[in-house]
Amino acid sequence: MAGVGAARKLRDHGVDTVILEARNRVGGRIHSTQLSSGCTLDLGASFLHDLPYLNLEQTIKAAGVQVIKSAQEIIIPRPGQPPLSMRESRRLVNVVWEGYDGICRRANAKSPQRRDFLVGDAMHAWLDRMVDNRGVDRTLAHCAVDIMAEFCGCELNDLSPAHAATDIDYLGEDYVSKQGYMPILRQIAGNDILQSVHLEHVVTRVSYSEDAVCVTTARHGEFVADAVLVTLPLGVLKSGAIQFAPPLPAWKQGAVDRVGVGLMNKLVIEYDSDCVPFWPPKNDFVTLRPEDVFTKDPGAAADVLPRDSVYFVNYYALLGCPVLAALLHCGLGEWAETQSDEQMAERITRHLARYFPAAADTRPIRCTLTRWRQDPYAKGSYTHLPHGSSAEDLRLLAQPFGLDANDKGSANESKARVFWAGEHAESTEFGLAHGALISGQRAAKQLLTRFGIEETG
Repeated sequence: MAGVGAARKLRDHGVDTVILEARNRVGGRIHSTQLSSGCTLDLGASFLHDLPYLNLEQTIKAAGVQVIKSAQEIIIPRPGQPPLSMRESRRLVNVVWEGYDGICRRANAKSPQRRDFLVGDAMHAWLDRMVDNRGVDRTLAHCAVDIMAEFCGCELNDLSPAHAATDIDYLGEDYVSKQGYMPILRQIAGNDILQSVHLEHVVTRVSYSEDAVCVTTARHGEFVADAVLVTLPLGVLKSGAIQFAPPLPAWKQGAVDRVGVGLMNKLVIEYDSDCVPFWPPKNDFVTLRPEDVFTKDPGAAADVLPRDSVYFVNYYALLGCPVLAALLHCGLGEWAETQSDEQMAERITRHLARYFPAAADTRPIRCTLTRWRQDPYAKGSYTHLPHGSSAEDLRLLAQPFGLDANDKGSANESKARVFWAGEHAESTEFGLAHGALISGQRAAKQLLTRFGIEETG
């Protein structure tokens, strides 16, 4: 999204661009796929948060896609028990969000030197004080805190309060595109941009001097240019798979090292077309695993997934297809990547049968796991701020530079050679596809300044 969005703006201003893509497709962590049922599902970025805020309504209309409001989640409190009512589910989830919002306010109120508390512990402590006044079950509330780890893509106690302090409070609804995210990307970039992308061009080295930039690929030689826009995912940058010559300035490398890349895998669970849903047909749902589950039923440990909460996106409610997508975050996502798709199909069948006894005889026809951590061109899902990092690191990741390692910031654009974009290079909307787009447009403006071209339109 960042690269093709920037290329669109640059070409519209007469700048020649060459786009290198390591994969055999465009989109990166935006990846729409068609299922056997004919439904289109996003394996990566999928949710559109608060459309009026994103200012994407005209783009979506021009792309000819239909957006659908996300289904509200309903809580399955423990194996074998019926779902909570929608009212009870909303009350429980709202208490968790209220606690997180309180953490955000607390982080904003404290000086950076005092933002050293553990977010997870702080949320649990808040619940201990407040849960009885909110009319929700204490055990379930503590279990539901894990929903926030899925939202952030990392364990809450690994999350810096600085992350909470930067969170945007989206006021609108969440939507998904019935045709997937790719038509939106195609509308933003244009077919001419997408058709010009050099696929399967794996970059191995970026060297820069006062006069030019040279980008070396594994199998397709070198590309020499006046400047380069680096949109590599942060996980790839952190892996050291790309060599920079001279090496990255200390301030840039430090930001790369400090900022984190979380994990949220999708397990796409497809059922036969004539399958009657055994799950709540009109809602997403979350299965909870309270701490007393295994003491009451020790045998459940072999079946229930090892996580306090597992979120299931219900594509039957969204698209009418008998398909679920389990969101496997943090350690659960890491564990899942050690399993084959067949092993995950077996385990998810047993997990769902524990929560929905009617599911015992219903097996999926196919399960597909995304495996973003193992993906050599992603090495993770999306950005978060761990302890020791701050929003300043995100701003450093966005800064261009040339040969002078001490020269960073907007004053450097007139002589910079290496520019940066991606969801990790956006200080307020990091972790989002829209943040990647914003960062690409910002980098394109920096490049226009670099080349002395006045921005129009």
